[in-house]
Amino acid sequence: MVILRCILNLVLAPAMWICSSLWMFGIGRTIQQQSEYTDTVLVPFGVAFSIWLPIFVGCIAYGIIQLLPQFRDKAVYRDVGWWTVAGFGFVSMWGLVASLPSPEASKWLTAFVFVPAMICLVQAAVILTRRKAELSTIERYLCWMPISLIAGWTSLAFWLNWASLGSYSFVGLGLPSLAIALIALAAALGWVVFNLRRMNGNVAYVVPVIWGLAWLVVARLQPESANMPVAIVAAIGAFVLMGTTLILQRRRPAIEA
Repeated sequence: MVILRCILNLVLAPAMWICSSLWMFGIGRTIQQQSEYTDTVLVPFGVAFSIWLPIFVGCIAYGIIQLLPQFRDKAVYRDVGWWTVAGFGFVSMWGLVASLPSPEASKWLTAFVFVPAMICLVQAAVILTRRKAELSTIERYLCWMPISLIAGWTSLAFWLNWASLGSYSFVGLGLPSLAIALIALAAALGWVVFNLRRMNGNVAYVVPVIWGLAWLVVARLQPESANMPVAIVAAIGAFVLMGTTLILQRRRPAIEA
């Protein structure tokens, strides 16, 4: 089971990248195009999606590290490995359902696939963060960091996906799109703060969230897509997360530094 777990992580890490990049081979839509199709006020400026590149590269590095003989039998990878297998698998599935089915079907499929993907990756980040003292320097950079990054980005994208679905279906309970967007932003902020507390102010987890919020502010300040309520709430959220992280970092036990 150890070898199976390690091989699945090694295979599924690049599979996430491949499944999200089929457009390069003339197949399906890009992730940005799928997001823009929803035409909601929570789609960030296009540059925001470039964060997937370092995330994918980092996850591939994790897949390699956890397979090496000196690391594969470590207890921390035994405890986190199947969470990352599941998380990588669901993100790979998300890449497929975001680009291949009709845009209308994709809105539903991506929202539901993101639920287990985000939960599994957040749990993996929590385990690695709480047991960071067991990791060497190279493991912290190539394992803890990329898993924390992808957990953070999916923690934000999860709520934005559901906000999009709510704007176009009964899920939104008939509320105005702006109200749904603001509720989703508030829920995302609460979820991220909750996980930050679980991870004692994990900077790698919160950075992609702040990145996404910052580019959301930029998008909503553009003349053709201006929306000041969303821009203001997103900006406030980013500063709240910065402050929360600093406070939790100061309270963090020295052994986790």
